[in-house]
Amino acid sequence: MQYLGSKARIAKWIINEGKKAFPDCNQFFDVFSGTGTVAFEALDQGYKVSANDFEGYSFCIIKSLLSLPRSGLDQLITELSNLHNETLLLNKDRLFMKELFEEEKEYFKSNAKHNLSWESYREFCEKTPIIDGTRDDIDKLRTEGKWNLFSCYYANTYFGIRQCLQLDTIRELAEKQDEVSKTHLQAATIAAMTYGVSSTTHLAQYLRPTSKPRAVHLIERRQFDFIDEVQHRLLQMRNIPLSTFGTHVYKLDYISALKQENPNSEWIVYADPPYFKEHYSRYYHVLNTFYLYDFPYLTFNPITKKVTEGRYRLERNTSDFGKRGTVVKAFTKLFSSCKEKRFKLMLSYAETSLVKKNIIIELSEEAGLKTTIQETELMHSSQGKYANKTVQEYLFCFEP
Repeated sequence: MQYLGSKARIAKWIINEGKKAFPDCNQFFDVFSGTGTVAFEALDQGYKVSANDFEGYSFCIIKSLLSLPRSGLDQLITELSNLHNETLLLNKDRLFMKELFEEEKEYFKSNAKHNLSWESYREFCEKTPIIDGTRDDIDKLRTEGKWNLFSCYYANTYFGIRQCLQLDTIRELAEKQDEVSKTHLQAATIAAMTYGVSSTTHLAQYLRPTSKPRAVHLIERRQFDFIDEVQHRLLQMRNIPLSTFGTHVYKLDYISALKQENPNSEWIVYADPPYFKEHYSRYYHVLNTFYLYDFPYLTFNPITKKVTEGRYRLERNTSDFGKRGTVVKAFTKLFSSCKEKRFKLMLSYAETSLVKKNIIIELSEEAGLKTTIQETELMHSSQGKYANKTVQEYLFCFEP
């Protein structure tokens, strides 16, 4: 999936440096696993792996990728094919979307013929009815227990009309599966959502049709078919082998996760904590909503007296590593926990992060750890701004 903190491009480098620094270790614990790319690389290179992430969407991704059997995927792919039936998309829970669904089709046709009225499409998007965030309305939706969350919350914001109907229908199908198939289906959809969303490089803000080029761009994005994409991902999943080792996957804070494993000097703990103050729960809140499907209360702007533009969940996780007032304490806890359990520790961090390199070294020395550092250049996303930038990426290796 597209992910701001992804280490996919340097995962092999990270594992190879870990082998050089700690040649006697055969177990690898990724405690901020994100999308699981580093943990998967470690598994592929023969380590016994454990992985953890506190965010629900990440937990779902890494559980699917690292720890579950691939049985049942063929049946799931077949069932997904049936979801193209408009009767299922517009079942009793979502039938109120029929008129909007048909209108969106006409805009798709107009765009294909190069005679789109972008002002008309803008008005269509702006006037699409979505939940305004009042607790009474949300409580009513919760009581009804229908499969129409995305249709009610996000139509013509993060996703188009058909896309919202597809996401609701896929999530309804997931709930009818056994736990293994449900997790694979949710994970494949969550990953696909990051490519079909009407946003920039994350899901903190959605795009609007403010000009003809932007309207055309949005319509093209909103023709992205989630059912086809999820099927494609599940087909790929069948070809990914699992290690013979059992992989433990947790959904805990990092300190609680470290407590799950017994003291052992053969463990490498890999930590890739948030680098900056903008928490991942803000950038990927819509993914958590798909995972939880809990009809969340939304954050409210007291000045405009409206739901905040990003339509953020009211309940979102924050990390001590992302706060200036707590980040030093968080590192101290991480270092002391690893020292106490005799774990080797590898830490990914960037030069642009909240804590500078010399401070991290000082904190590790105070905890009784010795340090070696490797560096590489990595292109960091500008998060929708003018240009991406190359940043020096550090890999700290600590041991008692």
